[in-house]
Amino acid sequence: FFLRELKNVLEKASVEIEDEYRDLDISVEKHVLECEEINSKKIIESFDFQRLLWIGKIAWWVDRRKQYNLIANHHLGLRLEYLCQKYSFKYEDAAFLTPAEIDKVISGNLNISDFSLNERKNGGILLYDYQGKEIFLVGDEASKVWKNISSDVSRFADAKEIKGKTGFRGLVSGKVRIIMDAHNSENFQEGEILVTGMTRPDFLQLMKLAAAIITDEGGITCHAAIVAREMKKPCIIGTKIATKVLCDGDFVEIDAENGIVRITKKN
Repeated sequence: FFLRELKNVLEKASVEIEDEYRDLDISVEKHVLECEEINSKKIIESFDFQRLLWIGKIAWWVDRRKQYNLIANHHLGLRLEYLCQKYSFKYEDAAFLTPAEIDKVISGNLNISDFSLNERKNGGILLYDYQGKEIFLVGDEASKVWKNISSDVSRFADAKEIKGKTGFRGLVSGKVRIIMDAHNSENFQEGEILVTGMTRPDFLQLMKLAAAIITDEGGITCHAAIVAREMKKPCIIGTKIATKVLCDGDFVEIDAENGIVRITKKN
């Protein structure tokens, strides 16, 4: 995704790039002036205004935190590749070990063959008890726990409405398309409603095509909400159950003014 975006930028004339950069600067300055004007006119109470300023700062902090998380993940991946080469085990196997387990393998206390990696790859659940002890469940044990976790969702199976929080206001209707992996999104059509657990940077192209966005997770400073505000697309976040209740081809009305998704036709 990022290579494609970089290629698109490099294909532009330098003057066009400079204009876009200048527009971004002007946009930031405009928002600052608008905030100062709102404060000077006392349109909202001073305390509420300060809260809004803090929301803006938190949104900036969330993006910066994600930036360093991604950088750290990259270097962790490089480190894991190095360990795999040094201790002669496969990266795809090591990826299913916890950091504590990797330490034990490296120290010689355990062999990588001691773990039920094939079972983990077929589906596993990692839990931590109150003392911080790792518990990795696989097979029937994992299925039983997952069934208990997901059982609450079943009572919403016939729901006509789904409620969440407003990421960006707006009213729109359209056809649902559930995308959990941005790299497997060939069926997504422009104008459809993007439904996912949570968006990430590799979802940007899909978000540009979407008429609106619905997520299971997130708050007002999450990735989906921030990008939706930039793109001015209706967005409802934190529904918890959207990907489990909605199906591809369902038709919905999105009332992002009130954080409500109404199912008008089931596929």
